[in-house]
Amino acid sequence: MGRSAVKRFVRAGMVESCGDSNVMRQNARSVNGGPNTSDALPPDASATEALENAVEESRREYDKRVETMEEIDDKAMRSVRTAVILVGLVVSGVSVGGPGAISGFSLLPVVLGALGVVSLVVSILFGVGAYSATQYPTGIGETHRNDVITGAYSHDEWFVNMIDEYDEWSEELAEETAKNLRYLEVVQLLLSIGVVSLLVSAGMIVVHRAYGIRPLGTFVGSLVIVFAARIYLGNND
Repeated sequence: MGRSAVKRFVRAGMVESCGDSNVMRQNARSVNGGPNTSDALPPDASATEALENAVEESRREYDKRVETMEEIDDKAMRSVRTAVILVGLVVSGVSVGGPGAISGFSLLPVVLGALGVVSLVVSILFGVGAYSATQYPTGIGETHRNDVITGAYSHDEWFVNMIDEYDEWSEELAEETAKNLRYLEVVQLLLSIGVVSLLVSAGMIVVHRAYGIRPLGTFVGSLVIVFAARIYLGNND
């Protein structure tokens, strides 16, 4: 039975009955005149038991959304660490070779290498931003605990309130998850562009020095290989 049906069932019973579960089942009908919501309950199930099950289900859904959010943040930070390592390697290589080493290369591999470094740096910024901007709902806080201490809710009213709260928290987490997922896609795309650019740039330099092939020829060959692989994989799908 859905959580909204459980809440309608309990609220109707709390208004029309002083505890008789049979009366509660007769009055707990959907707003649009649908069937009695208690028909989905076992004959011996009380309103409190139904609410406890609904709260547990809501809690599991909330926990699952939190785990999904944490997985996205973890992937983003792994991508950031990878990008930081690659940028460090490039900077170390340039530092060892000195400015004169770069001036000895042709323009195309230098431009691709610079594009790769810029892509990696931007991916680092996006990844750190996504991780830092993540916000989790506070959950059961001081206000809720004070309400319990002061007796602001009855037993069943507390369950109904918690179902409402978990629904709201789950919606907030769903919005945060969608936002962080977009950030993660950008981070991984920029990381991929950076890695490919650096590999192609390094490949141009190595092939040119080893075989005398001009960087433009290596670049065109790389594009042909990439497109051929894409077409092959697309046909297999």
